[in-house]
Amino acid sequence: MPAPLQSKTAPGAFDGHKLEKLAKLFREEPVEQTLALTKAGPTPRAQQPKITIKRFTVNQARVAVSPDCSYRLLTEALQSAKRSLTVYVYNISASYLVAILKAKQAAGVKVRVMVDSTDPNDAKSEEFAKLLKAGLDVREAPSIGARRAFSVCHQKYAVIDGKTLVLQSANWAGTAIPDARKVGEYKPGNREWLIRIDDVAVAAWFEDLFQKDWDIPAVPLPKGMAEPIPLQLPPSWMSADTFTPPSKLFDIQSATKPVGLLPLISPVNYLPELSKALKNAKRRICIQQQYITAGNGVNELLEIVHAKASQCDVRIIVSPKFPPAWDRSEKTLRAAGLIGMLRAQNLAHVIHCHNKGVIIDDDQVVVSSTNWSENSITRAREAGLLVRSKELTGYFTGVFDLDWAEGLSPAQLKARTVVVSAAEMV
Repeated sequence: MPAPLQSKTAPGAFDGHKLEKLAKLFREEPVEQTLALTKAGPTPRAQQPKITIKRFTVNQARVAVSPDCSYRLLTEALQSAKRSLTVYVYNISASYLVAILKAKQAAGVKVRVMVDSTDPNDAKSEEFAKLLKAGLDVREAPSIGARRAFSVCHQKYAVIDGKTLVLQSANWAGTAIPDARKVGEYKPGNREWLIRIDDVAVAAWFEDLFQKDWDIPAVPLPKGMAEPIPLQLPPSWMSADTFTPPSKLFDIQSATKPVGLLPLISPVNYLPELSKALKNAKRRICIQQQYITAGNGVNELLEIVHAKASQCDVRIIVSPKFPPAWDRSEKTLRAAGLIGMLRAQNLAHVIHCHNKGVIIDDDQVVVSSTNWSENSITRAREAGLLVRSKELTGYFTGVFDLDWAEGLSPAQLKARTVVVSAAEMV
């Protein structure tokens, strides 16, 4: 076994008191207030279904990343549907993906779609209305109204013909799954991780999760309760450079050996299972998140990572896309003594780092929708997989290492970026 890698930067002091103060501060911000609270108090209202976690070993698994090859991995799976398509995705807005669902339904495939409402006050929001207009069997996820069991339903997966699962960090949006249709073709998009599993038992487990959430019954709203108001987009912090391909593009890779899988579901088992895996790390911990904000769940994970930083190579990549989120991430990691391990995703090559990935040593990788925020870990419906495979971990490690090598230090970031408002982006 190779000798353990040593972090190039020693960790600073872990300040749990400061993290708690930050968490309290972040909870008062409008975004968290909107996700977590109504006039009558905190969510949830409806009862969350009971989930039994199972471990799996499969022989067929394929992985991909955005923007490089995600379109081909996802659309090949969707186009293979002969009998059924079950889609549970936070946001579906890419017209070419909606067109596939519509065409499959027209061909006799049973298509069911559950999405989070894009407007808390209007179930017939623009995107939801487009899905209805397409004639799809579509339903709001249980994060709003009388079925609200979660602060947000943020998972992103599809089950095809009861035998194939495609799960990812990516929503079904043009920036998340850009339509790069050929090997080696580059189109600007987010950094996202995806995995396809061809296994009847795994597909059945995730279809059952969909069905349990689909069947959550309506509960009358308590007197005086109102839905939170819609959020406004924060300013975007975009790279001053034009988009250019990174120094390497990755293609889809298949596993040639058995792969171990453990579903990581928020708010069920993501925190305890990931905590356990991180505590057992021996050589490497790589974290790539769109943001890392202090709060319940996150603070516990960061304390474990800090304790491991003296013996493991710890590296953290965060997106600088949105200034408020980047600022919260910097403050959080500074309080956790991990600011020296931080780099910003280089936005010259991707639109946004929307990934929620974790790499542990040489044989474990997390592909998930769970952000490192209190809301995502403790109140939202999220879905992911802890994957045990040297081959697939090696694939994502290669992608992470590229992003790390081309990433920016916080100081470099300030010199190479400009702030553009959300209104200017439209």
